[in-house]
Amino acid sequence: MSRRSGTTLLELLVVITVGTAVTGMAVGLLGLALHFRRETQSRLQATAAVERLDRQFREDCHAALDCQPLAAADGWSLALTGDAVVEYRFHPGRVERVERAGEKVRGRETFVLKKGAEGMIRLIPEGDARIACLELTGSEQVKPLVEARPVRIEAALGLDHRFSVETR
Repeated sequence: MSRRSGTTLLELLVVITVGTAVTGMAVGLLGLALHFRRETQSRLQATAAVERLDRQFREDCHAALDCQPLAAADGWSLALTGDAVVEYRFHPGRVERVERAGEKVRGRETFVLKKGAEGMIRLIPEGDARIACLELTGSEQVKPLVEARPVRIEAALGLDHRFSVETR
């Protein structure tokens, strides 16, 4: 008997099966890598937003003369010199900062945080000074893959005015 040269149908099926399995694993790994990339990018953006919020909140508190809760109970108002006011409003996953001069809005900034993050401000009496404390925590309803630590930003109210002299 003479043997034919070429491939059998069985050999072809084995090659196709192995190729399909390798392609399936590669697609799965690619999807996983893209998911981790999106997750990392989201975390980096949230971290950058918290750093910007930290810097801005401290500047606002140091320039503030007083700090009061807003009537809507979703934020706080920092009274600056003159009729300037900065409001911090809290929404799930974001903090909104609105700067006003009288009734006119001079600026608005939104700090996008991690999904489900919640914020609040409270005042801490510290001797003669008052400390404003902005706390960011994760929501109880959203369970993250990695448990996030709460963020606490403290700033002394009126620090820029501590050496100012009152004139009568």
